Amino acid sequence: MLFLASQVFSLSLPIIPLTGLIVLHTLISLVAFVIGRSHRYSTHHRVVWLFLILDTLVLSGFLYLTGGSTNPLVSLLLLPLVMVASLLPIRFVYSMALLTTLSYTLLIFSYHPLEHPATDFRLHVIGMWIGFLFSVTLVVLLVARLAHQLRQHEKALNQAREQALHDEYLVSLGTLAAGAAHELGTPLSSISVIVNELQTEPGDADHVRSSLQLIEQQLQRCKRIISNISEKSGQRRFESGHAQPLNEYLHRTVQQWRASHPDITDKQITTQWDGPVPGPLIFTDQNLTQSITNLLTNASEASNKIDVMANWDPETLHLIIQDHGEGIHTPLLEKLGTPFVSTKPDGQGLGFFLVKSVIERLGGMIEVISHRQDKNIHGTRVTLKLPLQKLLCHAH
Repeated sequence: MLFLASQVFSLSLPIIPLTGLIVLHTLISLVAFVIGRSHRYSTHHRVVWLFLILDTLVLSGFLYLTGGSTNPLVSLLLLPLVMVASLLPIRFVYSMALLTTLSYTLLIFSYHPLEHPATDFRLHVIGMWIGFLFSVTLVVLLVARLAHQLRQHEKALNQAREQALHDEYLVSLGTLAAGAAHELGTPLSSISVIVNELQTEPGDADHVRSSLQLIEQQLQRCKRIISNISEKSGQRRFESGHAQPLNEYLHRTVQQWRASHPDITDKQITTQWDGPVPGPLIFTDQNLTQSITNLLTNASEASNKIDVMANWDPETLHLIIQDHGEGIHTPLLEKLGTPFVSTKPDGQGLGFFLVKSVIERLGGMIEVISHRQDKNIHGTRVTLKLPLQKLLCHAH
């Protein structure tokens, strides 16, 4: 090819040095390719950068032997820089920019003159045209392809973001449903007991009237629970929340749960808060609130005594909910937190799974220990460790 170019354009090219440069570059590339493939380095940033450095040095050698900066193809020195900028991190771009600039500068002052008919400016124009073709080829094959990949990547990110929002909504709805299942259990059981009593022992009119009033109260309670789900399921996270100190939030959550469980007396539940007062200012998260109330309901069903303890600092909350029941057997405890695994004969096995999902989505972790594994505790102890970063007001 070099010989053909020298004959067609009447150029006096140093054929032997140029051929030697081509052979040397080919050999180095083949050896590097074999080594890189065998060691799985072919896509490593440093390896790609070294290949482009080699290409730049070889191109600079070609330009040195063919007129230096007077060669119309000298603009090809931009190609390695464009490729590095498109493919590699910014630190590699700086080094390549320095190398190409230094090469161009040296080629201004030091080069092997290219002998060609001095009066034929068409050769220079043809060289510029060839350089333009190289640039167009690079744009089509590299830059356009990268732009297409970036668009595809952005599309995939958008889809993943939408899926995450969808999953979060499902978790939120499932958590509310699990809490409602707990809360509906008490009034429905009361209604069932009253109906059985009326069927077996009708009694006098006052007794019947009192029983019907109690049934009406329990039905109203069921309606409120279902209505609460409908309202909350359509709200995004934090939209219904408001800023509140952490200690007040915990106290309010426990009191709201107490209000929905009038059968729980003050002697049956104890609370202990340990941390700076007022606590960190957080946005109340409805999913977290429902998760805590679900755990309280589980504890109340396991025993008639519940201990709630919490300690916090500006960054982390540790919340412990402990019952005094029989505890959970080790085989079941190991599976707890997976779907459809329940500690109750008639349980659906989703309540604790959803609680765990909410806590992990907030960046926290949940631990369950039974007195069957640790004799120093009574019943079952559930410990939440929750970073407050996602709940703090300044994070939003």
